[in-house]
Amino acid sequence: MLNQKELITEVVDHWDAPQEDDARILSMPVIPAPMFLQAPRNFMGRTERYLMRKECLEKANYKCATCGHQGSPYSKDCTVHELYSIDYKNGIMEFARPVCLCPYCHFYIIHVGKALTEHKHGNPLYSTEKMITGFKNGFKAVSTWNNTHNDDIKLFSAILNCLKDNELREPLEKLIVRYDLNFYAQPLKRYCAPWDKWILLYNGKKYHSPFKDSYDQKHHFERNNNSSTL
Repeated sequence: MLNQKELITEVVDHWDAPQEDDARILSMPVIPAPMFLQAPRNFMGRTERYLMRKECLEKANYKCATCGHQGSPYSKDCTVHELYSIDYKNGIMEFARPVCLCPYCHFYIIHVGKALTEHKHGNPLYSTEKMITGFKNGFKAVSTWNNTHNDDIKLFSAILNCLKDNELREPLEKLIVRYDLNFYAQPLKRYCAPWDKWILLYNGKKYHSPFKDSYDQKHHFERNNNSSTL
């Protein structure tokens, strides 16, 4: 059994979004808690959102920026992800650009936190088979980049939470060993900016957290969960 702590070989206080489309995008950390539900699309009109997505997909020729999977305008195998640079110390999440990703890289690597939650709830879109396929797809892209460019991309440590799942642990451990992966973590909470200092930078404007604090956020999600079960 792999030691989760030993797999985390670095703690970073900021993450800079790559300017080019490549596997380094897969190392993006999860959105900091104060910035949950805060995104540029919240401040765009429907037409602007549509045009941003259309331009992103067409510019990428419907090709995944990280693993190279070739999609098409007529399929659902292309998604658009909002890429950010994140400064934990100063509490800044700055929108960098949209990127075209295949569902495997997007939903199982970048948004692994949501993927694990849906997996635990039995959502068939996040079955063990699909999760492991997604991990393999992304891990292979990162490993290929590291070997080709003599680099050492580290993935965000949130992926390691999947090792706590009985169904995912063994196949995930095998993939981590196979692709010789290391991981990084964000600083401890006391070394990050306080909740009320966090901002999203988008188009030169500053947007604060939609929640007063972690308790307000927790109550929001609890209310939503309760209402969805009524």
